[in-house]
Amino acid sequence: MLPSSEIKEVSFKDYLVILKRRIWVILACFLIVSILFVLQSYKKTPLFRAEAKILVESAAPSVVSIQQVYGITSDITSQIGILTSRSLAKQVIEALVAEGDNSFTGISDPEIRFLADAKVEQTRGSNIIKIGYVSTNAVKAARYANLLTEKYLAQDRDKRTAATRSAVEFLAKQVTEIKNKLNDSEAALNDYVKQ
Repeated sequence: MLPSSEIKEVSFKDYLVILKRRIWVILACFLIVSILFVLQSYKKTPLFRAEAKILVESAAPSVVSIQQVYGITSDITSQIGILTSRSLAKQVIEALVAEGDNSFTGISDPEIRFLADAKVEQTRGSNIIKIGYVSTNAVKAARYANLLTEKYLAQDRDKRTAATRSAVEFLAKQVTEIKNKLNDSEAALNDYVKQ
């Protein structure tokens, strides 16, 4: 017998009948997918991200710009470059080893390994830099982010102190030279007045 050329309209009731007939298959698929998702979630190693934030302020305007004299820039990009430098990473690793943390000992290039998990980025539209570290251990992530921040701030403070000291020495030398010139001028003036 040939199929009828008449097309039957499918109604919402027909869909409900199909769903009712296949409910066990649908539930079994849902249950299997849910169990696989839960198992996969538990197999993954959790990652923790710790962040520290610093504000990079430009120096107050001064009569003589120390930054111009000594070539110091406070550009955010430069500061991010310093934060992601191998030399700063080496200082952090040395401090960690001194504290007894041997996570980076025995690695061929520990600075690169440390910097691979360090995340440094500028907060959009501000002078704030976020310094983060990602680790499977929450305490280590926080410690490494904080230590990177501390070492950066110490290095920045030392650099600014050295620049200030150098400027003070320069100005002291200028004052001595000007005093000598003033004394010579006063002596010449006194000699002229006596004549």
